[in-house]
Amino acid sequence: MPFADYYVVFRTMKKHSLLAGLVILAAACGGGDKKTDRKALTPPPPDPTANGEDLNGEMSDGDDAEPVKFLIKREDGLLYAVKSVSDLPYSGKIEEMSQTDGSLSVKNYQEGVLISFDEYFSGSEQKKSSTTFDALGEVLKKEEWREDGTKVVAASQLPKANSKYIGRNVKWDENNLTNIYRDKPTSTVIKVFGAPNDRKIRKTATTRTETWVYNNIKVLDFNDSVTLRTLIFEISKNKVMSVQLENAP
Repeated sequence: MPFADYYVVFRTMKKHSLLAGLVILAAACGGGDKKTDRKALTPPPPDPTANGEDLNGEMSDGDDAEPVKFLIKREDGLLYAVKSVSDLPYSGKIEEMSQTDGSLSVKNYQEGVLISFDEYFSGSEQKKSSTTFDALGEVLKKEEWREDGTKVVAASQLPKANSKYIGRNVKWDENNLTNIYRDKPTSTVIKVFGAPNDRKIRKTATTRTETWVYNNIKVLDFNDSVTLRTLIFEISKNKVMSVQLENAP
């Protein structure tokens, strides 16, 4: 109903105040020819990238950002995004620091293949070990060092104790035996006697010595009788420092 019609009704019924009030209330609450359509407010559809995951399942950190391939954890304990992967196999080295003792290790790669792995002593530039690999990952060579820089001789690098070596079969004169090999290199001892039956290593902060023990060495006594004795070489810097003979146990 137009507002003018409401005014006429009001003039006609002005003596009836209660009825006039009801007419005014009706006009205020919904009168008129036009009706207002009110639609319920609905939330927008969820953004598929709101949590960093786009439609193809990869992670992203923004509308126009390059997809994140994977995450890495740095020294600060936080995760960082890695967004691209090279199309070429990696060649170079990767250094890693142990979280337990702080020791360094270095891996060297060539055309995507691990070719060497080096370990260092904690808090030191002294190499602890070095291992090289072939293309199939098989160990080609492994070397080890002590913290003082001296090289560790693996047991496999020494020949096995063998009674066929000439030094184990000759009937030695005691004086000659103890004098001949003093100051000789260890390579000479190995050639004559082979590998020792026992090998002891002693180290200090500045020195490293070894004791090589050979059992059942034939030695002539004063009566030219053969007795079996224990031959002991004291070694330092790959050189014989002293020679001793003891009675066999």
